[in-house]
Amino acid sequence: MDPAYWIGSGGAALVTGVAGWMLASRCAHAQRSTAAPALDTPVTLQPLLTEAQARFYNLLRLAVEDRYLVLAHVPLWCVVNVPMRQSGTRLPFLSRLALKRATFVLVHPGTRLAEKVVEWKDEKEMEPSGGGADRLLESVLKPAGVQVITIHAGDSHTVADIIALFKLGESDQ
Repeated sequence: MDPAYWIGSGGAALVTGVAGWMLASRCAHAQRSTAAPALDTPVTLQPLLTEAQARFYNLLRLAVEDRYLVLAHVPLWCVVNVPMRQSGTRLPFLSRLALKRATFVLVHPGTRLAEKVVEWKDEKEMEPSGGGADRLLESVLKPAGVQVITIHAGDSHTVADIIALFKLGESDQ
């Protein structure tokens, strides 16, 4: 037989084998990634808000009425758009924002943009190291024009207090 026949047959077999191997590995990877992870412990529900946060949320909803949508525990990266000119700077910045959540966000119903953010502080959550998370929140939101308001868990509030604190006078309507 001609050597060209053997070379051609060997090349075809090699290409077919490599293609089959790649297809099989892709299918196996797809099956592994879509399979539900096995849970060794039962999953239970937990409250989204503490009792104090729920009371404040209800007062906040009464204070803002139809002026704002009130959202709870919103990830900070969902509130702001972070376009970066240098591709290497966007990912590290977003990873700093990834786990930071705003306790309550007041969203204008027409523009769907955040206008005010409430940061809830428990005494046990107070940061002795100078409030790095608070500085991050303010350094990201204030330049975007979002008012950041800190509420301490131990303080009691009324609807009138919230209206005054958030500056929700007649000019906001």
